[in-house]
Amino acid sequence: MAQMDYSFIFRCPKCNFVGAIYLLKYTLKKTIIKQNCPIHGKRSFVIPSASIERLIPIIRDSIYRCYKCGKITKIANIKTSGQWTLIRGECEDHRHSLPYQKVSTLIYNKLNSYTQEETILNNKKMYCHNCGCQIQIDQKTCNLCGAAIHR
Repeated sequence: MAQMDYSFIFRCPKCNFVGAIYLLKYTLKKTIIKQNCPIHGKRSFVIPSASIERLIPIIRDSIYRCYKCGKITKIANIKTSGQWTLIRGECEDHRHSLPYQKVSTLIYNKLNSYTQEETILNNKKMYCHNCGCQIQIDQKTCNLCGAAIHR
């Protein structure tokens, strides 16, 4: 039986933009994700936890985005307390006014165990940082949204 590709679900259904994940709660059966599209606002969805490994590149990309504008952020602060890791990004435009993003520590540890190179070597797949579309390793721009691919 073919495995379902849940990468599309990370895109806003109205504008196809991949917003910032502000909550990611992992349980054995399901993973609850709350995400914010800077244009259309908050939404939440559930994916089977068995699919989480294949979605690590998209999740990593969505966690390190500005909650307000969707741009990639630098990490300003990380706190881990029990089952939760709180991540606060620093956006060039919004500085320290960003809220903490709450991520299950188990998933956060998985995110850190993967590097961009490991993801490419293990999966032979990459994803657009802007829309989450699967891209080829040698692509310079995304076929779906036209964003430049950063290595």
